[in-house]
Amino acid sequence: MDANKYFKSDESDGNEDKKAETAMGLRRSSRTSVSSLANTSKSKYFDDSEDEEMIGSDDHNENDTEFKPKTKRKANKAVNKKPIVKSVDPYVDSSSSDGDDWEEVKDNAMDDLEDYNPVIPSEGVEITVNKEVVKKKKKKGFDVNDYIRQRINRFKRDLQSDKHKTSLLLLISRAFYLNNSINDETVQAIALSVTINAFKAPKRLSVKFLNEFIDWFKENVVLKPIESESNETMIETLCRCLEERTARNSNELNMTFISLMRSLRPNYIIRLCYALNPIDIKAVDLILTDKQNEVKKSSSDNKPKVTTDEAKVPKKSKPKKPKIVVLSDSESNEGIVTTERLELWAEVYVETDKKWISLDLSDGLIDKPMETALKSFPQLSYVVALDSEGYIREVTQRYSDEWMSVAMKKRRTDQNWWTQTLNPFERQVLNNAEKAEDIEFEQKMASTPLPTKVGDYKNHPLYVLKKDLLKFQGIYPSDAPPLGFFRGEPVYARECVQLLRSRETWLRFARTVKDGETPYKCVKSRPKWDKYAKVLRKDLPLDVFGEWQTVPYDPPQARDGKVPRNNFGNVDLYQPSMLPKGCVHIQLPGLLRVANKLNIDCAPAIVAFDNNCGGFGAHPVMDGYIVCEEYKQTLLEAWDEEQENIRKREIEKKEKRVLDNWKKLIK
Repeated sequence: MDANKYFKSDESDGNEDKKAETAMGLRRSSRTSVSSLANTSKSKYFDDSEDEEMIGSDDHNENDTEFKPKTKRKANKAVNKKPIVKSVDPYVDSSSSDGDDWEEVKDNAMDDLEDYNPVIPSEGVEITVNKEVVKKKKKKGFDVNDYIRQRINRFKRDLQSDKHKTSLLLLISRAFYLNNSINDETVQAIALSVTINAFKAPKRLSVKFLNEFIDWFKENVVLKPIESESNETMIETLCRCLEERTARNSNELNMTFISLMRSLRPNYIIRLCYALNPIDIKAVDLILTDKQNEVKKSSSDNKPKVTTDEAKVPKKSKPKKPKIVVLSDSESNEGIVTTERLELWAEVYVETDKKWISLDLSDGLIDKPMETALKSFPQLSYVVALDSEGYIREVTQRYSDEWMSVAMKKRRTDQNWWTQTLNPFERQVLNNAEKAEDIEFEQKMASTPLPTKVGDYKNHPLYVLKKDLLKFQGIYPSDAPPLGFFRGEPVYARECVQLLRSRETWLRFARTVKDGETPYKCVKSRPKWDKYAKVLRKDLPLDVFGEWQTVPYDPPQARDGKVPRNNFGNVDLYQPSMLPKGCVHIQLPGLLRVANKLNIDCAPAIVAFDNNCGGFGAHPVMDGYIVCEEYKQTLLEAWDEEQENIRKREIEKKEKRVLDNWKKLIK
């Protein structure tokens, strides 16, 4: 092998390294003459000792034709030592080489900075610095204790929420019990005997007649607060109140008034308002983290401490009971202020004025809903009203100024659950009184000013900020005028918020996007499992459209006995109106097998999509088959015959199994 050819590449590499070292201002004292090394080493190519000496020599230059003996130099403290990179020769035994050889290099002279006087431009120097890359916060590892704490707290929250809901159901049950007691035939008969000779009730209830009746009631029915415990039922209590014309508390007084008003005329709408005071929905015994415990401890330390003298309580001390005033028979109810919590009161619909009026006869509060609510439970969150027909309706909005606040939402249960709970007991077709009540509530909400807190705009029934819109929500019309501004951001009416859906989702509502429509916006789609690539696709773009950009779905026409299908060979039947023209939907199991035997075109019907697939997309839900209308009767007859044959085969199979079993027994 030619040695010159072998070292040719090393020579070029050495020249490239020299150029680079010269440009950097570095000084290397040892340069190996590759060409001389190649020419000189032909006869000594396989001599290990001489080869090592040639590689380690530093006392030759590139023009030398032979190497000089290697000389030793004395160590100099001011001289740095630097390792020499050896050329690896595949023909040289690496085991015969010694340790790393070092060369002596003098220190580079430092530039004199005293004479350095750069010229600075008059307009200054602009320096552009790349923005420092913000390091991502290191993900916290899985903490078993923290996970257990979260699970326990979630269980406690769910348990507290269930207690809250259960107490609501029990309180609603009591409201029905009280209302049914007022409507009892015996109670109504006694009430009618009291009022029949005192009043001639008009056909339509007016404010004038209502005031006259209230004045008569104050004079004839007296509130006598008496400390007594009895085991009588509510019906017996109402009968006693009507016969004696006395009431022991405000609740009995208001129920007596309702029973008398309902006895006047059946068409009078008198409702029993009942304030619900359920168990608090907020869990208090949660397990806190160390940081939360420190915050709680610091806040408790800042509270003023109670001295020893103030903390002393007599051993036999008992809580003071509210003072009760006993009235004589001649005294009226005016001016009486009871200390008990108001649990129920009355509501009357004045037909002539189309107005609802709240009444609390214990304090004489007439058409003062807010003052009535103050007498009830603190932080009133639920108020229901029941009419004489037993229908229930929530009227909390009339008695609370916090109806649309965040604090009210935190005290109440899930609105969907609450609506579903009351729905079976509500009137399905609203009467005139309830329609007037809805108008009153709408006017009250419209008159409320814009919220002053950013949190109150979230899920507000009237107002919305653009930043609070969900992914599939948008403002339409796009030029809708803002109702005001909050911190420079426009406030829109909640009725301008429209729901956005993709093309596929609109198809499930029997609507298709118009041709040439521009998407309202493009959002990130939900994660979708790619069954071909076996990966979960995330952050895929998804075009969404509003209902104003769609038209009703026009089903295709069946031709020549062929059912029109989608790209997957099925028929989209998410709504009954999507049935192809000239086709019928038959929901019989095994119909496809019968149709194939008769060579009749039959396609499965997709009625929905199941999203509960563990995060791996949605699966179609099949229900029945689509066939052309002219083959309906033929298929039904063939299916009946097929089912009869299946039943016969099952009977024959069962009989054969019985006979075989008997044969085994009698052998």
